[in-house]
Amino acid sequence: MKARIIVLICLVGTLVCKAQTENPQGLYRLQRFGYDGRHPDREAPFEQYKYCSPIATLTVSVLNRSGSKLNLNMGVNDKEPLLFTGQRARGEDGRGTQVYDSNKDHFTMRWYNSTNNSTIFPPNEFIDEFYDAKKEVEDDVRKVFDILETPVCKASKKRTVEGCWRCVGLVKEMEGKRVISSILGLYDQQPQYYIFKGNDALLMTYNYSSGSRYSTQLTLAPFLQPKKNKINIPGVEYTIEWIDDSTIILSYSGMLDVTTSTLWVRSFFPFQLDEIFYND
Repeated sequence: MKARIIVLICLVGTLVCKAQTENPQGLYRLQRFGYDGRHPDREAPFEQYKYCSPIATLTVSVLNRSGSKLNLNMGVNDKEPLLFTGQRARGEDGRGTQVYDSNKDHFTMRWYNSTNNSTIFPPNEFIDEFYDAKKEVEDDVRKVFDILETPVCKASKKRTVEGCWRCVGLVKEMEGKRVISSILGLYDQQPQYYIFKGNDALLMTYNYSSGSRYSTQLTLAPFLQPKKNKINIPGVEYTIEWIDDSTIILSYSGMLDVTTSTLWVRSFFPFQLDEIFYND
């Protein structure tokens, strides 16, 4: 009987150990900081998330919530994806990032702070960041990633705004003709995407200028389509003109009743984001 109990305890211990050595995957919220026992743990004073994939890890910061809108910044801050390493020295100087106590529910990221410009991170010390996939993960942030993880970017033969669209330029009237401008300007270096899904609209502005550490600004807002040629998003009403099944012009009246029109085409994500969210 004692032998059976010992075997059972060993089996449970093995399963628990294995369950803590998985690679982080999906969305986790930062809970608190630890300081290697030299200082008391500290609750995170800001709302930050990590989205982990085998390709890269996205750091997500909540900028603000205004009414029904959520504004996020999403970027690649980590030099490599966060994969399980165990709690051991890494790199030539032993200060490489460590990931441990990790599974689908939580993980700990340990990194070395070599700077002296923060009241949160003591200089020349290891910092532990504790993340959890369930605790205080806000519904609106979860919704953003539910939208990003859903392949809504495929072409459609139906004239519905459901899906992903990329802005390719401004539409202007010149000498009685419509012309498209700025195709190789702002909309090429910082392309904008709209994803419409259900009753939600997600606006993405993708920044190529940061090299491998690119960033994306995201705004989540509710939208209504009271008529086939109208879209209402808090603060703006768009008129839709269909050019074909995969091309539309969105127009709205801004200050001084000046109408701005932009051309949008059905699109996939930028390559880097497409790899992260659809790496299967």
